[in-house]
Amino acid sequence: MLAFVAWWLSLDLAKLSFGLAANTPWLQAECGAAEDPSETFDCQSVLNSSWASVPLGNQPGATRIPTATFGMGYFAFVGLWYMFVGPPTRSRWARHLLISGVVACGALFSLLMIHEMGNVLHKWCFGCLATHALNGGLLLLTIIAFPWRRDRENIAPHPRGRLALATLAASTFLFLLHPSITLVLLANNSAGRIYQAYTNIVDDPEYIRWEYQRQPVQKPLADEPATHAGDPAAPNTVVVFIDYQCPACKSAYDTLKTVMQQHPGALRVNYRHFPLDRTCNDGVPRSAHPVACRASLATEAARVVGGSKGFLKMRDLLYERLSELENAPFPRWAAELGLDQDAFSKALASEEVTRRIQEDIELGRQLGVEAIPVFFLNGRRLHHWSKPETWEALLELETTAPTSSPTTTSTDST
Repeated sequence: MLAFVAWWLSLDLAKLSFGLAANTPWLQAECGAAEDPSETFDCQSVLNSSWASVPLGNQPGATRIPTATFGMGYFAFVGLWYMFVGPPTRSRWARHLLISGVVACGALFSLLMIHEMGNVLHKWCFGCLATHALNGGLLLLTIIAFPWRRDRENIAPHPRGRLALATLAASTFLFLLHPSITLVLLANNSAGRIYQAYTNIVDDPEYIRWEYQRQPVQKPLADEPATHAGDPAAPNTVVVFIDYQCPACKSAYDTLKTVMQQHPGALRVNYRHFPLDRTCNDGVPRSAHPVACRASLATEAARVVGGSKGFLKMRDLLYERLSELENAPFPRWAAELGLDQDAFSKALASEEVTRRIQEDIELGRQLGVEAIPVFFLNGRRLHHWSKPETWEALLELETTAPTSSPTTTSTDST
């Protein structure tokens, strides 16, 4: 019980070392930030000292693990030993030397910490003192548990060798587990800070403009004449490679709709096909989206029958029914959209529609498209397209800079 209470206090001290609140209200009240720097009892000053953490290297700024974490492992070791082994019989007195040595080392460390607080820091920590007092109690009970006198009656020798070895292994594992978990938490915390710093960089308008302008203008897209959506006279052209069985492409579709609503007249959009389906695209390693080729053919057949409006209607319907594409009755869906079903079925099987898909796939390979969706704005590869900051920064830039978009447009070709 002493070991458990000391483990719990050590957990709270470790949390306070990380700037978190303690679970124990008393400890939280006593070890909060000191109102007066001259106060003798100041937990935070003690927990921020060099003795309160162990560095993982000699270099300045090295990651440090709170000493309380090792204290948790130590008390877990002692508690587990006494839970399963306990005091030995007289004939097995030598096996008590292990736990006696561990607790003696723990007591010496407690004395060292108390000396550090009283003679070096001149500050005291209530939680630390309570933990060291409990450790002193463990030392006293360990001494009492030693079999000083001979057994008065014949009893089975205790502990057995297997029990002692198994408990030693489990206790050692439990001891090592505590700093290991702390290391994982510290690594996750560092990764979170790094990711946040990365996010702050890529969301910065200056970085967005710099990163975009360093992309080369792709000649096959520099004079892109086609418009599937948006204003044909818009100053900016977006070319996006997609397939219609791709959830990320659905997000791209939604993003473009939002951007065009927020910036009316700023964009004209051309959708290019790049199905991740070996049925029509043998350049992909596997058919990640096995219905994507048929879906792309359906949009092009709708374009043949109903022009750009027919294409857009079919595109919207495919994304609306993304979960139903596996066995999609495309001719019936075309009829729902008001397209001639017979003409659609004929176009769906035509070489013209197949050729259009193949031309887009070939263009995508030429431009280095592998994963989708892939965006190009005015011929330049566009990264981080899902972030509103990207569009705000680049549309502002492109509005004030000469554009490579042509003045002639065709709303019916791809």
